[in-house]
Amino acid sequence: MKYANKLVSTLAAFSMLFMLACGGGEDPTPDNGGGNGGGGGEGEAPGAVLIGKWVQGTVTGPAADNFTDFFIEIAATSDANVLNYTAADDEPLVFPTSGSFTLPADPNFETGAQVTRNDDVPVDIKIVDGKLEMKLTVDANSSIPTGNSRVAEIGGDYTFLLDKEQ
Repeated sequence: MKYANKLVSTLAAFSMLFMLACGGGEDPTPDNGGGNGGGGGEGEAPGAVLIGKWVQGTVTGPAADNFTDFFIEIAATSDANVLNYTAADDEPLVFPTSGSFTLPADPNFETGAQVTRNDDVPVDIKIVDGKLEMKLTVDANSSIPTGNSRVAEIGGDYTFLLDKEQ
């Protein structure tokens, strides 16, 4: 009888250890947001971090003074690699008031990614300390008609550093 009790106690102890080692079926791998800087966890669109309304921070460039009330609102589309935007500014030749961005295959907005506006202008986008940084160049090779006399006044490199509206 003593032998049977010891056997049952030993089996019970091993069963408890086995159940504790299994951990209840939880995934031991932490979710780190996908690690791509795209804005979220698994299953989230690659540009999800960009979605929302971004408001005036600072603008540098030849016609920067004309962007006093600039904002851009970025929205998802049915295509995960395309984001629509609407913008308000006084220089639609530099940044049109509406359009879309085509995202690269695996964007990382923490280190920077180049998107393409629907007018074929490349825009470098990066999230810097929670701000949206967009860099683009307006020149004779851009989509702005070269016959437009305003190109000489607005041509050059632009950087937009915008805050996300809460």
